[in-house]
Amino acid sequence: MTLQPLHDNPDLVVDKAMAIVERHEISRASNDAPESGVSSSIERQRTGSTSRSGRLFPASLIPGQAKRGVFRPALKRLLPGHALRTKKASAVRGKTERPPGSSDSSNGHQGTPKSSRLGLGKYAHEDEMPVWLIKLLEKKGAVRASGVIPALKHLLELSAPTEYAYLCHPDALHVAKRGKKSADAYQSIPYLGGFCGYRNIQVLAAHIIGTQTEGWKQFGDDIPSIFEIQNLIETAWDRGYNVRGRIETGGIKGTRKYIGTPEAQALFSSMGFPCSVQAFRTSNEQSANAAGRLLQAIEDYFQQGAADCLTHKVRSTQLPPIYLQRPSHSVTIVGMEKLKDGHVQLLVFDPEFQSSEAVTSLATKATRRRQAKINRLLEPYRRSDTHLERFKEFEVLYVEELFSEPSPLEFMRYVARNTPFVIRGGASHWKATQKWNSTYLKSALDGQSVNVAVTPFGNADAPTFSPEHEATVIAKPHEEVQRFSDFFTYVTQQETDPGLLSDSEVRYAQTPLYSDAQKDIPFARIALEKEPDAINLWIGNSRSTTALHKDNFENIFVQIVGRKHFVLLPPLFHVCVNERPVLPATYVRQGDGFTLRLDPDSLPVPLATWDPDNAERNSTHVSALAKPLRVTLNPGDMLYLPAMWYHKVKQSCISGGEGFVLAINYWYDMEFSGPLYPMTSFLRELGTLKQSMSRTDESTL
Repeated sequence: MTLQPLHDNPDLVVDKAMAIVERHEISRASNDAPESGVSSSIERQRTGSTSRSGRLFPASLIPGQAKRGVFRPALKRLLPGHALRTKKASAVRGKTERPPGSSDSSNGHQGTPKSSRLGLGKYAHEDEMPVWLIKLLEKKGAVRASGVIPALKHLLELSAPTEYAYLCHPDALHVAKRGKKSADAYQSIPYLGGFCGYRNIQVLAAHIIGTQTEGWKQFGDDIPSIFEIQNLIETAWDRGYNVRGRIETGGIKGTRKYIGTPEAQALFSSMGFPCSVQAFRTSNEQSANAAGRLLQAIEDYFQQGAADCLTHKVRSTQLPPIYLQRPSHSVTIVGMEKLKDGHVQLLVFDPEFQSSEAVTSLATKATRRRQAKINRLLEPYRRSDTHLERFKEFEVLYVEELFSEPSPLEFMRYVARNTPFVIRGGASHWKATQKWNSTYLKSALDGQSVNVAVTPFGNADAPTFSPEHEATVIAKPHEEVQRFSDFFTYVTQQETDPGLLSDSEVRYAQTPLYSDAQKDIPFARIALEKEPDAINLWIGNSRSTTALHKDNFENIFVQIVGRKHFVLLPPLFHVCVNERPVLPATYVRQGDGFTLRLDPDSLPVPLATWDPDNAERNSTHVSALAKPLRVTLNPGDMLYLPAMWYHKVKQSCISGGEGFVLAINYWYDMEFSGPLYPMTSFLRELGTLKQSMSRTDESTL
């Protein structure tokens, strides 16, 4: 994530937090420089789009009328016809393309250059799709097939030419366009169109819903319809995500205009689902062509999720599928296959192919001796390297998380970009993750004392209004030393005993790490060339909350027991968090309760007073533009939280658990000599000065 100076356009504040992770070849949205007049390939790469130079992309390979073959009827229904590879491809490629600038009266716009309309399809100037089509889409929806990934796994295990293969999460749903009933199962309604970009978004949404990824309830109980996707994209534009898409399309609601990776990225990012776009182009400067680099990147992607099964022929992962945009069409990548002859193939869900349900049925009857049948069943999902080499440009959209530790070099790239990432299961092999339970901790820490933070509401270091002082203060916790056994018993009983008063004080322990835990994070120590400045063990229950704040440390956060829920904002969002100077005060025990007492001889300290979860309160005129990233850590997960990032943290106990949450964090001092600290400090001072001037102006009115 490259930090940019603030721009007069407040929409630009939003794009900086669109992706929680980015790959080294990422293609960023052109929203970072809207005044330049140059549109990035993300914005232009839509189904049927043109290249940045205006050159027309190669013709689409869209399945059409199948050849009349000699296959048995059951298999004939499964193949999209050799039209996909032969007759239709040759016919489409052989068509004479009108040069840019020629007239096209098909939709009433004489003299409109084809290159200006091709990116949005032949309905680029459509204000509203026909009523009959709206009714058809609302009534018929799409063809859905589940259980396809397990069927593909079975077929690949039997496939003799296959050396090895990778597959995505087994619950991936194949969503395809619905065609009219006819003798040929692949003959679709010609004027309906595939809505391929929408179908691929539906596949990713189905994965998010099926795996109950954090935030999945935003989609409801079912994948969004085409019209709902259009509304979500329009909403994302309203909120400042890839806003150039609206300028280029003129809006897509209720139309048949093509969409692509920029719209998909805007939708998922605006809903808080981490995603990034990676572009591949054939150029003279790079030895490998676009297809070769795409295939290598896809294998690298799946390898990270298959560390425990790399010796298997078919390597199943829990990774999300991938949105792939190539000229004139888009598909969803669900795996890849390496053949014994050295060739590599993508395994895809194509929205044009409607018979996955039949494939899953016939796959159970396949045997190793019937290789011809196995290949016919796999053929609709295979896209060979020779097929891909016909195209010069690709873009992929990952809804992405890491599943293995990065190398020190890879980690340093994230530090340089000041970009957070999550490693799912990164600490699942730790002794702490596997063995630390209440019995083990009581035994290991028996007789030891811990420093305990005590507050009446679990609001340590939070902006709190003090009636006694008639002002908002930063409420520091009361601190006291307690025996670990006494502290731990209180915390677990407060969570699990319904008889304990709900308004009882909240206790939270931050204690130095004891000898039974890992002493550092190797990839961070090697990359940063230093040992951690501090290591802390955090123990509490679901009543503890950490208010929005930031630290001058590179923070590696490891979840051991229970769950942590993070709300993240990058440093440049300072203008949104309403940071104000407030006096520090400390809770002190008074009778059976607490009172806040101002710290003597203390000066005001800057504190973020805006809460993303209570957005109307203490907001600034630009707070609504802040689009926080939300991340939940499960036991064994790791989070890299870059220096200076604002973060709010809640926690929850696992249902049926022992009533406590435990995590370890490793603080590495940030590099103050680089540009990040002085730049963010300067912008912070400007924002504080502007807010101070605004309050002065208001008081004089």
